[in-house]
Amino acid sequence: MFKPLLALLLTFFAWTSHSASKPLFSPSELQNIEKLKLDSRVFLDQIVELKKQDQNYFKHVLENTSREDLAALKKFLPKVLDLMEKSEEAVWMKNTLDKLSKE
Repeated sequence: MFKPLLALLLTFFAWTSHSASKPLFSPSELQNIEKLKLDSRVFLDQIVELKKQDQNYFKHVLENTSREDLAALKKFLPKVLDLMEKSEEAVWMKNTLDKLSKE
């Protein structure tokens, strides 16, 4: 998340703070900055894909769980998630459980 912003800021300052005849970065350095931006996009895409896989696995587990176990899971999991630190994963798990229990 910070790499694209850093690359954008560095590129902006490279072109605005120096004259056009004397750029702050060489062409190879600018290529490296662009590569960082592309790498960060790839990582973000991979994170999104992993979250989709996690959601599909979670859904599969819920679909193959007995009604009694599912009722217990719905009863106790939100309490456990509330006790967890308010992390992105905990919020995502809670939202996924709510969404899947409505289906």
